[in-house]
Amino acid sequence: MKERMIETECPFCGHSFYIKRDTLIITTMSPLAVERLLDRTYFSHLCSRCHKLFYLTYPLMVRNPKKRYSLLLTEQKDVSGFDPEERVVVVKNVPQFYLAFHLLENDLNFKVVLNKKKRIEDKYKKMIWFDGYDDKNHCLWFDVDGENKAVLLSKEEEKKIHIVYNQAV
Repeated sequence: MKERMIETECPFCGHSFYIKRDTLIITTMSPLAVERLLDRTYFSHLCSRCHKLFYLTYPLMVRNPKKRYSLLLTEQKDVSGFDPEERVVVVKNVPQFYLAFHLLENDLNFKVVLNKKKRIEDKYKKMIWFDGYDDKNHCLWFDVDGENKAVLLSKEEEKKIHIVYNQAV
């Protein structure tokens, strides 16, 4: 893990402060960080002045050497210097980061999940969180305003749901 001081401001009250945060996480060395990323609490911060919860958005790279991927939260357009055999995913915001991390860690097909997520967002017109894949019931689970919703996969989607990328031996 690599840490640095980050200057940030509460979006609710404007309180400005510095906070020490990790900017690099290696999944094999940081099980607690992995758990917090999967349960979507990693970027959460409670303002010491107004006591409101918000996302701290800052550059972060998560690497999984076993699954050979790097996930970057950054606004930079040009990211280079990665092994060509490694999968590199770049996102611009925290919700995208949580979704991409969940999909990468579980070897799930981005296209299949994003298509289902879009359909459920269109139906409910609310913020949707992906919660997981249920292989026994052939469905994806989504959190819609705290309520779990299952979305069945077609036989064709079921065949495509898992993707394994150049995993290290």
